[in-house]
Amino acid sequence: MLAAGLAMVTGIAVVDYLTGSEVSVSLLYLIAICWCAWYAGRGASVLIAGASAAAWLGAVLLERGLTGLDWVLAWNTLMMGSIFVIVAVLVATLKTTQANLEAAHADLEATVVERTAELHGTVTALEAEIAQRMKQSRTNALLVQAAADDTNFV
Repeated sequence: MLAAGLAMVTGIAVVDYLTGSEVSVSLLYLIAICWCAWYAGRGASVLIAGASAAAWLGAVLLERGLTGLDWVLAWNTLMMGSIFVIVAVLVATLKTTQANLEAAHADLEATVVERTAELHGTVTALEAEIAQRMKQSRTNALLVQAAADDTNFV
């Protein structure tokens, strides 16, 4: 995963160099960072974020030459790297949260199945008890009727 992320950063750096100082191309580094954050985790994505900031700086320096080194470039590199790291951490946290939610969902689903089985057992027992009581009630009614018929017969 890390090698694939570094390959993506290298490819984006080449495109970044060839297109010049185009901010929209510089944002392509976020694809590699997000991909690594999602599939390789926080550590790898932070590493890719640092590599992306370094690649961005390298592309700018190759375009301008070493004479283009100034405080604005240093500041831009620091800000670009910071934003890349923040995105890496946020996406990795989102992935972890999603995994935790999926695990919680599976646990909840298992609990629902278990409780449904318990309720089914309770309902079945109550239905059997009701049937037994209804049978007993009918038997009692027949006994009362038979006793009443016996009394009338004598």
